[in-house]
Amino acid sequence: MRDFAYTGKGRMPQGAGSRETFSPIFAYTKKGRMLLLVLALLALPLRAAPASGNGGGTKNISEAVPVCTEVKLSETKPSWITVLGGGIVSAPVRSTGGYIAPVEGKMLYAFSEEGQVVWQHGIPQMPSMMAAGTGGLLCCVSRSSRLSLVNPSGLQLWYKDVGFAITDAPYTGHDGRIFVRGGTNLACYGLKGVRRWKISMQDQNTSLPLVELNDGTLFVFLNKTENGKTIAHTVSPFGTVGEEIVFSGQVCSAATCDDGVLLAFADGSIGLCAAGKNGVYSKWIVGSKDSGLSGRSDILPGAFSADRAAFASGQRVIIVDTATGSTLTSFTSGVNAASLSFKGMTAQGLVLADTSRAECYDKDGNPIWRAIFGSSKGWNYLFPTDAGYLVFCDSNWTIESYRIRQGSAQQSSYQETRSRPYTELYARTGAVSSPLMGRAISPEVCDEMRTAFARGDFGASERGWISLLDNEMNAINEAWTVKSSVAHTEENNYFRTHVDYTVQVLELSASLGTGLYQGTIAALIRSTKDKNLLTQLIKDAGILAYDPDGLMLSAIESVLVRSDAAGNDKLFIAACDATYEICRFMGRPTFFEHGMDMLARLLYPQYGKNVQDYAKATLQKIIKSKL
Repeated sequence: MRDFAYTGKGRMPQGAGSRETFSPIFAYTKKGRMLLLVLALLALPLRAAPASGNGGGTKNISEAVPVCTEVKLSETKPSWITVLGGGIVSAPVRSTGGYIAPVEGKMLYAFSEEGQVVWQHGIPQMPSMMAAGTGGLLCCVSRSSRLSLVNPSGLQLWYKDVGFAITDAPYTGHDGRIFVRGGTNLACYGLKGVRRWKISMQDQNTSLPLVELNDGTLFVFLNKTENGKTIAHTVSPFGTVGEEIVFSGQVCSAATCDDGVLLAFADGSIGLCAAGKNGVYSKWIVGSKDSGLSGRSDILPGAFSADRAAFASGQRVIIVDTATGSTLTSFTSGVNAASLSFKGMTAQGLVLADTSRAECYDKDGNPIWRAIFGSSKGWNYLFPTDAGYLVFCDSNWTIESYRIRQGSAQQSSYQETRSRPYTELYARTGAVSSPLMGRAISPEVCDEMRTAFARGDFGASERGWISLLDNEMNAINEAWTVKSSVAHTEENNYFRTHVDYTVQVLELSASLGTGLYQGTIAALIRSTKDKNLLTQLIKDAGILAYDPDGLMLSAIESVLVRSDAAGNDKLFIAACDATYEICRFMGRPTFFEHGMDMLARLLYPQYGKNVQDYAKATLQKIIKSKL
């Protein structure tokens, strides 16, 4: 039975356009019959949550706060002061390249754990908003309507004018696709800048962010309400509008976590809604009496681990288990959440900051350090680091870094976003190519997909196409890489005996514009002995280009020393091209970790003059790209 369910107004979910109201009073069966809860249940709490205090596994440390490191910055000299070439124009974003911020003069700066500049890179348009994407990529908004993707070392890969004013930071979906919105518009772009779809959604509430349910379905909150209760629409990652949902109160904050969407209401109650087999439902709800929160709460998912979240209201903070809603820790903070300027995790703990102080807490709510800086300090943004520094982006074009507590810069609390498929939302199909059934994707559909992936705006068609591609890629992987008798049966050998079709499927998968399939392509590169297919796979690796773990580059590198590749200039030239495309997309770290050694190897005499010259030219091309 669900904590949030229908109010009994006779509106039952009927798929797209149906309206659901969250209420702790009514529930419904799978057949849609309304059931009134037993009155005795109304006298019980909605979940078995311990009351705030020291009992029931909840720790309240507000009565006796342990001694912690306290630093008054007015009496402390900065560890570092760095003068920039302009003022920072928006909050720094944490990524694999460090803490990255846009600076006046069309520059991006990255800062180290000590607050020092580690690199700076010119950019054609000055970003007004930035958000971390998958694999260390950055999604940027400039000139109101321009969306761009920037690699982890600051190189702009592409930009597109979306045709409308973007009102909040881009949101990255499960497989790397990028969602942007503004006014009545909601659009989706792939990793190569191709627009996948654009729809019109009236009256979006941009004060609440785009969030994702556990299956990848988007929640879009609306300005319109029903009796003061918040309304939201679900939208699939393929651009299909689904249910309209009415909540039991006014939603003030929302955040995505692995279990679903965390919600904080105006009355201090909190909850989590998730996607299930029968649509959106409430997984748990905690009233303000049990949570101890009053009014609006700020939400920080991933507090200490992926299955925890912190809620802060006023000076009260609770940390909950996102699967059950159980309060794990509760404490009183010296930071006022009503004027929060930073919330986030470091290797040392949970950090909260307002306009005059910052505090760090361990998982039990014990204070670790406290920095007092007063409201008169002239800064626009601040961020703490894993190494124990508190860094201020001052309004006078300087960066001031203060060592608050000793820490290890080798530790990292950064959780890099990784791509994963929308498996639960794909169209259901078991179609796989076989000698009996033939090819699962007809020539006509292959042509349609190839054209659509290049031109864009294919919308809901992707839902069926990606399911077919997923099935075929799994079967191709099994046919070439599984070392068992099953891999050599007649059915699995279809792809071995129809290599031209296999090549088409691989090229389509690489052109899809998402962060999927690099693992499959890498595995096939390592296992394939067919020279023509191997060359095509390396080309596909360059088309995909997204390779955050270096899987494809490592596989290509292994080919360069294989005896069966000796003298294959066509293959080595394809390796140069793929290395350039991947390094350009993934940035300077990938080049120094893999690409530089790979291209240098191809300069050895055993590779022949044509290959050597091509490798030299590729190195020059990388230098000119200002990677």
